[in-house]
Amino acid sequence: MIVLAFVAAGCGSKSQRIVRISAADLAGHGTVVAVARPAANGRQAPLEAVRPLVPLPLPLSSRCTGRPVVAITFSDGRIVRYGSCALPDSIRVLQEAVTSEARQWSAQTAPRTTIAGARPRESATLRRLLERLAPTRIRSVRIGPLRELRRWNVPRGTVILQVDAGSSLRGSWETALLGNLYAAEADRLGLRPVGIVASRSGASRPGVVGGARVLFAAVRRAVKAGGARVLELRHEGGAVALTLRTDKPAFFLKHHGRQVVRALLPKSSYDLMSVYVGVEDANGALVYAWGWLPAQGMMWARPDLDACGPIFHSTPVRYKGPSCPA
Repeated sequence: MIVLAFVAAGCGSKSQRIVRISAADLAGHGTVVAVARPAANGRQAPLEAVRPLVPLPLPLSSRCTGRPVVAITFSDGRIVRYGSCALPDSIRVLQEAVTSEARQWSAQTAPRTTIAGARPRESATLRRLLERLAPTRIRSVRIGPLRELRRWNVPRGTVILQVDAGSSLRGSWETALLGNLYAAEADRLGLRPVGIVASRSGASRPGVVGGARVLFAAVRRAVKAGGARVLELRHEGGAVALTLRTDKPAFFLKHHGRQVVRALLPKSSYDLMSVYVGVEDANGALVYAWGWLPAQGMMWARPDLDACGPIFHSTPVRYKGPSCPA
């Protein structure tokens, strides 16, 4: 079922223009597709955001049985499929890009947040905090008794805060931020203590609330120096959220990313800050993001941009990702 083919994609001929890329979800949940007009549902990605990762010319595919791992469709109807056996590294990177991009770029703000399981004072406290954070990706918050007290080593009466903010890094960062803020308020007001903050990405104990002064003018200068523009720069519940757009994300991240980090996280207040940064390409697709809270960090990158960015992170033994194209 996997076709052997030589295809010189994107050679200028309209008949060879890529119109669709489908990839097996790395989490095992069916198929994710990259199309020109994707829906913001976590199952589709912007085609223009992942098209640069298509290797030219396309490598030969191997004959495999079963469903393809990656399929590239051209405007003339031709489809080049790649199976799981002997998958070329470049196609594996493309698969990772399509599946992860679908989760990141579709992080739309939630029109409202539902609260369940909260007592009246708890609900009022959550509403007050959500107003400070707004707009957010947080769709729902549920408070419930924590059953596994011994596992988490917490006292009786402790609750779990379950937050649904989607699958993006921005959603994970806002989940942790809300958890930290609410846990501190619950302690101050004598509400049921929060032992665990849970989301789609896992569960953890609430952390420390961080907040320090950021010079927005310095951040804007650092972004402008790299030829990018600020789409969002604001306080979010005492934290700082920055979203910027650039038509040269690899160049910007490699040569100006550290300056943005220094502007947002001065050494004097590094351990006190809560910060989110999202970098979009010219088409508005998120291609690099990182979040920081006191003693907690998170990041995501389109595979080809990981080596360009200013954030260092652990990798599996002997892992060697794509080099920075800038």
